[in-house]
Amino acid sequence: MPPSASLTRDGDESGERSLSEPSILVTIVPEKKGIFLKHSEYEIKSKAYDTEVKRRYKDFVTLHSYLVQKYPYRLIPSLPPKQLMVDSLLEERRRGLQTWLAIIAMHPVLGSSPMLVTFLSDKTPDHLFRMRVAFEKQVDEFSRLRTDVDLPLEDQEKLAASRDRLRKVLHSLHRLRKIFDEQAFRLEQQARDMAEVDLILQGLEVREVFGEKTFDEMSNSAQAVSKHSERYVQLQRNAINERIHVLMELLAAHNELCDRVEKGIFAEYQKALSKSLNISKIKMKSVIRGSGPDNVSTLAQREVAQCGEADALGRRCAFALHCVRSESSLAEKYLQSLPAILLAYASEESQYHSKVTDIEYVRSNRWKYFINLSFAADVEDLASVSS
Repeated sequence: MPPSASLTRDGDESGERSLSEPSILVTIVPEKKGIFLKHSEYEIKSKAYDTEVKRRYKDFVTLHSYLVQKYPYRLIPSLPPKQLMVDSLLEERRRGLQTWLAIIAMHPVLGSSPMLVTFLSDKTPDHLFRMRVAFEKQVDEFSRLRTDVDLPLEDQEKLAASRDRLRKVLHSLHRLRKIFDEQAFRLEQQARDMAEVDLILQGLEVREVFGEKTFDEMSNSAQAVSKHSERYVQLQRNAINERIHVLMELLAAHNELCDRVEKGIFAEYQKALSKSLNISKIKMKSVIRGSGPDNVSTLAQREVAQCGEADALGRRCAFALHCVRSESSLAEKYLQSLPAILLAYASEESQYHSKVTDIEYVRSNRWKYFINLSFAADVEDLASVSS
């Protein structure tokens, strides 16, 4: 039986959702205060399930824990850390939770898991208890696999090469997002500076120095630059940086998955094979030396047990590597959205600079006007003095 007919859905399938189509919206519910402590709730709206539920951070932690336990070889990002009740940090965590939930919902396997369905749709007050009852004793994804399903041997060199490439892309995205964030910070500062310029130019003190209303155009241009900068920064963060952040979370989760498989089931399987080989060598030496039948029989029993354990671990290891290959394909597929993200960035930056350049041209002419006006006044003063 081919594995594609019975294994859980592969990353090569077309069932995953697009990174450009957010299906999950997480908003902060107004703060609830207790006698001693206060906590935040999050309202979660799902387009896919047409549901709206309220959850606390601990509910996300429970869902994350179950997903890691029941789907140990899938691409599951880490949750944003629990932080102090500070508005800026709460907003940062809200964005992190929304990104995390969107990645889980987009996944072709996790997105249809009963755990996520329950998390997004159960509106009962005891939803946490109901999740524990339903999923606490559920076996993991591999244990639910039928024994007659064939597991193909994966090319470990290709898996290693794919992992190395995706890690390099992740490093590049870290650098890219850092540059974009720094650029956004500078433009925010520019917007604040231009807003302050507007206030100064609108002041009576400056107007009285020149004695005319020509500063109105200067003030309008300062307002326009400020508005364009604010709009550009907001759009860049929402449409560019957030999408890059989703890609970074996906790639970081892929790297963590590879580490988990390499240091976990793969290492256990290699250790079991080594033990089985050592027992076979000892048994061979015992036969050659003519050891007693009892010793040979005991070694044979140990060899059979060890081989059985190695076979079981080998099958689980094969499934884990199959999942890694599937998740690598999924990460590669999502990575195809990067050119569109960068093109959107280039388009927005081009429009921004084009508009600001036009405004700066007007401002430059107005400054020239004031320079010429001031020069003409100086000449007139000199003429009156000489006469």
